[in-house]
Amino acid sequence: MANHQPRVFGNGVAATLLFSVVIAGCGASAGIQTEETSSATTKVPPQIGESAQYIVEASAARGPSAAALAASADGLEKLPVLQFKDIEYIGAFRAPELPYTGNVCDTLTYAGRGLAFDPTGNSGAGSLFLTGHANCGARVAEISIPEAINAASIETLKRATLLQNRPSPLPDALEGQLASSGISGGATTTVNGLLIDGGLLVISAGNDYTHSQPVSHWKRPKDLSINGQVSRPVAVRGDKSFTDPRGTAGYMCNVPRGLQEALGAPALTGWVADSIVTATSDGPAAFAFDPAALGKSGSQTVQTLLFYPDGHSLEPSIAGKSNKTWNWTSTARGCAVPDGTRTVLFLGSHGTGPFLYGVGGPNGRTTDQPHQPIYDPADTSTGEHAWPYRYQVWAYDALDLARVRRGTLAPHAVKPYGVWQFSLPLERRDDRHHVGGVAYDPAARKLYFIQQSAGPFGEIAIHVFQITRNPDAAK
Repeated sequence: MANHQPRVFGNGVAATLLFSVVIAGCGASAGIQTEETSSATTKVPPQIGESAQYIVEASAARGPSAAALAASADGLEKLPVLQFKDIEYIGAFRAPELPYTGNVCDTLTYAGRGLAFDPTGNSGAGSLFLTGHANCGARVAEISIPEAINAASIETLKRATLLQNRPSPLPDALEGQLASSGISGGATTTVNGLLIDGGLLVISAGNDYTHSQPVSHWKRPKDLSINGQVSRPVAVRGDKSFTDPRGTAGYMCNVPRGLQEALGAPALTGWVADSIVTATSDGPAAFAFDPAALGKSGSQTVQTLLFYPDGHSLEPSIAGKSNKTWNWTSTARGCAVPDGTRTVLFLGSHGTGPFLYGVGGPNGRTTDQPHQPIYDPADTSTGEHAWPYRYQVWAYDALDLARVRRGTLAPHAVKPYGVWQFSLPLERRDDRHHVGGVAYDPAARKLYFIQQSAGPFGEIAIHVFQITRNPDAAK
């Protein structure tokens, strides 16, 4: 794994929302109820099978605007929004076990920073494309999707099989272009996102420790044995002032046909860097882009729908303070837009304890005392800490993103209508909760989520969630 690097402070304001979450084991669904409150608490979020109440920073209730009413012409207001109870955990499976050659780049350890679902893969049964080790360039594999099992031991999970092994089990999908792309910085340049667009594989890449980069996206045939057909790199740039490709060079997800007119494109892309956050979004980001247009020119200017620049963070990172929404330990690593709803989901992880900067370890402080070690049994690096860490979902309303597109709402003024923390059967409380990519199967309404370091030696697990077909209508 790449070394943890420091991020940069920002400012922001938010109201509070109290909600109760129940996360049940053995594939049971989880429920959420909300009510406005101004109280505060630091209770630990629930483990599987438990329930608790705790504070989440979110936006206050928002009334209809002229732009939101205009969006009703598209039928958006008739669509429901998902609630946490509409997302049911099914189980997980393991990645293929590849013969160890002495080179970690030939394995799938610490893999899955990028993930994409292919509905036509594996002879129509569906498949997943995932990236290899984060420090190994543009290695990509296509794997099968076995039965997901709800189990507390990774050894009991079924393994996926490798579907393409030519010219090697983990070929360089960019055929050397990543090294010659001009993307550089203080960290390893990595592939951050994958997306299937018809018969093509869209790839994004960036460097987590740089202020700027010249390009961000490529596309190529999804048949990894085909050489010489990688497109030239494209700089996908946001409009307004968010023009650097670093802010778009990450996760991608498809937009259902019914939302494409309102959001302006058939796909979303965005990125939240681990370091120098002032050069990316200080909160989940979304830019509407058209994968089919990639390669037609060296640059594509796209619509900014969601972006939190320096000084307008989703939630401020204040030394010694904790919040349940966002800080500089938070990572959004994937997005999904379930069809039949107007919900845009971002999945990742978040540090729920006091936010502190320094050296972490099993012994240390939990208050703002500069130059003293910080208590963080999950992360011994020098950087940001907010133990304990949790897996988290940020749920946004597409009506708000449509208002941004129409120019009546700023990209940083959009707030999530839901912020939901969840547990996994393979989760350890003393773990940093590093996560990989997210993919969505619209036909089966299944959401795939990669947990990194789910097993020994960096083994990953691919978790599967079911999205209900009949979510309750929004109030």
